Amino acid sequence: MADEIQHPTAEQRHKDFIESQKTGYDFFKHLTTLSTASLVLLSTLLEKFFRAPSWRVLIGVAFLGFFVSLVSCLVAMLTALLSMKASGQDEGASTLGRIGVAASLGGFLIAIIALVAFTLRNFYQ
Repeated sequence: MADEIQHPTAEQRHKDFIESQKTGYDFFKHLTTLSTASLVLLSTLLEKFFRAPSWRVLIGVAFLGFFVSLVSCLVAMLTALLSMKASGQDEGASTLGRIGVAASLGGFLIAIIALVAFTLRNFYQ
């Protein structure tokens, strides 16, 4: 006789949910660190590398992207904590968390693209 597939219990689903929230929290903690470090490095080292840079607006875009990523990561981390507290039952936190995830990843990606474009433009000038 074939073994029946055992579906996880409610307790196991809850443990899996908590573990996935912890993993997401750690991811955004690292992205927060990267965004903060990028902002600090940009603000302190930019003047030393490029004396008369072209396409300066890209630096503003990079700063804005890293800032949006930083704030959105904090929102995503907060909603992960709230979601764990409510055991995933809070739809408002879930929606806000999705917005935080999209904005943090989008802001970081835009900032990196702007920074790479700025660097390539000024490096090969």
